[in-house]
Amino acid sequence: MNARGLGRGLSSLIGEMPTENLIQISIKDICADNSQPRTIFDPLELEDLQNSIAKNGVLQPILVRPMGNQSKYFIVAGERRWRAARNLGLAEIPAIVRKISDREAFEIGILENIQRENLSPLEEATSYKKLMDHYSYTQEKISEVVSKSRSHVANLLRLCALSDKAKGYLKDQLISVGHAKLLLGLYNSDEVADAIVQKNLNVRDTEKYIKNQQPNGSSGKKLKPLKNRVISADVVDIELSLTEALGIGVKIDPTANGARISIYCDDLDQLDMIVRKLSSSVG
Repeated sequence: MNARGLGRGLSSLIGEMPTENLIQISIKDICADNSQPRTIFDPLELEDLQNSIAKNGVLQPILVRPMGNQSKYFIVAGERRWRAARNLGLAEIPAIVRKISDREAFEIGILENIQRENLSPLEEATSYKKLMDHYSYTQEKISEVVSKSRSHVANLLRLCALSDKAKGYLKDQLISVGHAKLLLGLYNSDEVADAIVQKNLNVRDTEKYIKNQQPNGSSGKKLKPLKNRVISADVVDIELSLTEALGIGVKIDPTANGARISIYCDDLDQLDMIVRKLSSSVG
């Protein structure tokens, strides 16, 4: 049986799944894997899945791996199906058992959620960062595995630099990814994040607020100009695209008549590399 409908990346990781590996496993012998990327399960989506399973049964088996020498299993893919079946009081669930390493399990978990169940932006960003930090992935390799553009991967990875408060607001959907992009690098990002939530500011309103507000009211201290730049989400996207294309830090500062682009080089070798890239693109 092929892993149909899972997307090219996930199919290549899971490969062939012989039907003899498909068995019925007791719900109580299956555990969620805390290392997996999904941490939020939408109650309404879960309820819809429960209704579907109550009417039609579990149409697609979950994927599990043995838990050491015990007769228990960790979920690799299909946690929502398992949760829905458990909530319905089912005794067993169809499952395919595979001996899979921690790394393979994490990869499959990311791909299964991204391609089928849609991770939240912050969950997706955290997953990408873990692939880079623990499994030596590059942004290019992540892009290839998840079938998304490098700029998409780079954009999401920047969310990992948000403050804990901003991450909490993003996780609870009190701010959007557009808001989050504006908060990155701000001198007083928590203060601005609170204002977004309390004043129900949209992205454009937030841009104006950042431009006009004074930090810490009573202190009278001015913002550090290089950190609290007032730029639109579109300009941030262009910065990221240029950073990806050149492989080095790029900053865009809007001016009265246009914009100033700054390229940051650590040494003359980097400068020489940038000159060669720009020269070849012009030629």
